[in-house]
Amino acid sequence: KNNIKLSIAIYPTAGHIYGIPTNHWIKIWNDWTENHNLQFYNFFEIFEIKRRLYSVETLTKYYFPGDFHFNKKGNRLIANTFLKQYLSLQ
Repeated sequence: KNNIKLSIAIYPTAGHIYGIPTNHWIKIWNDWTENHNLQFYNFFEIFEIKRRLYSVETLTKYYFPGDFHFNKKGNRLIANTFLKQYLSLQ
């Protein structure tokens, strides 16, 4: 109605870093955005290598202690990755 363009971004919570399976959720959102011709940003990928080998280190570096929100470094990582992807589409 208002011609607002929608994009979907997904990112791992702390539980995903510890090993909660992600493929199912990534596939659901990827398929949905493809079916609706929307841009999809998958930020699970930037944590994938770190998650497998260094889950505690990744949580300490990118998340607030005892919280599932990103700290300053985590937000910076997401922002820089988003900007690279977004600007490459322009």
